[in-house]
Amino acid sequence: MAKAVPLPVLTLNEQELMGTYSEFMPIVMDMLQSFHPETPITGDDLNSFFGLCVGALIDNDSHLTTPRDIRLGGETSAVHAIGWAKRFREMRGDDRPSFFAYVMEDRKKGAPHVHGPECKHDH
Repeated sequence: MAKAVPLPVLTLNEQELMGTYSEFMPIVMDMLQSFHPETPITGDDLNSFFGLCVGALIDNDSHLTTPRDIRLGGETSAVHAIGWAKRFREMRGDDRPSFFAYVMEDRKKGAPHVHGPECKHDH
């Protein structure tokens, strides 16, 4: 029988995580775009970048020592990503922009804002 994965121990709440994303994602996009100003950054570029980020975190975790541990670390990150994607889809419905698009548009307006479940506007 497979060993059960323990529930994550989170210090940060959803609003804090979403607010942090709202602040750093435009910076990340600007930095990545600066390498190729004439060519738009693609979803594959972003997936590769954040894959690098997750890989660096897994590599730094001294508890993940075997190839199986590393795979489970990656699968845990995938579960988090899938959970967020589903939550964002539920929050916005079919006729509204994605959270990513909303954050990027908000930044263009120059309006700093901490996004989260308690927001009183549509995402």
